[in-house]
Amino acid sequence: MRETFPVQGGYDRDTRNELGPSEIPMWLAEIVYAEYSRRYGTGQSLKRLGESGGFDRGEVLEFLRDAAADPAEGGRSDGNA
Repeated sequence: MRETFPVQGGYDRDTRNELGPSEIPMWLAEIVYAEYSRRYGTGQSLKRLGESGGFDRGEVLEFLRDAAADPAEGGRSDGNA
């Protein structure tokens, strides 16, 4: 598996600019995938998600917030991510 994971491009509403695709470190993608698979199951592997373009930027942020808020995932239990 490669050392980075793709993140899809998007649109920045504040600057009104299109954002090109980017990458995150694989260790971070694994944290995001843990939350993804907790919600949706493991029917689609992290490798397959990467082959199909990776996570959306919003998904990365949402899944990281949720993982940080979940004490079982090592996050904070006080609700402050």
